[in-house]
Amino acid sequence: MELVILNRATQTNEAGRSAVELPCLIDADSVPDKLPHVVSRVGIDLNPVDLRDPTQVEWLETLIWPEHDERRRRLRVAAGLVAEDPPRLVKGDLLDNISVLIAEAPEDSHVVVFHSAVLLYLEPGRRDQFIELMNSFSEVMWISNEGEDVLPAVASQIPMSVNGRTVLSVNGRPHAVVGPHGQSFERIGSSDTFT
Repeated sequence: MELVILNRATQTNEAGRSAVELPCLIDADSVPDKLPHVVSRVGIDLNPVDLRDPTQVEWLETLIWPEHDERRRRLRVAAGLVAEDPPRLVKGDLLDNISVLIAEAPEDSHVVVFHSAVLLYLEPGRRDQFIELMNSFSEVMWISNEGEDVLPAVASQIPMSVNGRTVLSVNGRPHAVVGPHGQSFERIGSSDTFT
């Protein structure tokens, strides 16, 4: 899980583009016209991976299917960027740590809690606790990207077939179905999704 606090720049090359690109099929109206400026970034994991350690990067590479050479190349480039400017990683359980990290956020920042394919690893009761916790933070934007069966209350609001994709939701409302590795984005509803 990643806690993202808006207002910190991302690393880009001389042309202003990131060295890591995720090809994505997306309609023109869904492409953002600007990116947030992130001032702080914190991750929570039971066993954080240190991307400055080549053996840990190699271990991550073993999780990519052998024929997915482009994903492996992208991981290596992304790992290099993260190793140059590593985020703060907290070892621990998200339910035990998220409230403290939100409270530590810089004043006047807009806190965004983002997770992708995380909640499926929690027992349903723990998922419910996490949802209740996220809903208790009225000033926090909660963005989840999970499988259709992981958040039933979100899935029940989807007016289309998901077909193995994940559901991107904001504060418990579905806004898009997306390819599980970011390869597609199909918006649900209007273009003012993240406001």
